[in-house]
Amino acid sequence: MKDMMKRSKARNGHCAGTEFACHDGSQCVPTSFHCDGTNDCRDGSDEVGCVQPTVVQPPQTNMEVPQGGQFQLTCKAVAVPSAYINWRLNWGPVCDPPRCVQSSEGGTGTLTVNNAQ
Repeated sequence: MKDMMKRSKARNGHCAGTEFACHDGSQCVPTSFHCDGTNDCRDGSDEVGCVQPTVVQPPQTNMEVPQGGQFQLTCKAVAVPSAYINWRLNWGPVCDPPRCVQSSEGGTGTLTVNNAQ
């Protein structure tokens, strides 16, 4: 599947916002290829300096919430590139919006649950 993904040639040394610019300036690959364990750039630069995610602030594990109330969980992780926090419940989605809303930016993930059951 990955081989079928489009790799583009850098345009004047620049890549689109959704692409990683290979260090030699000749190639762009999708940002999802950056630090995925496979050399996708001819010069291998998409795998240089990568750091696997490490949780530095886990979410709270116990809290009392009144039925119908709202609660929020936060998790922080460090990595290169920035970690994306994706909230799961027993390996599936927690719940759908608008009841559950999740965000992840700069290695900090937040889950807000409305109408607690």
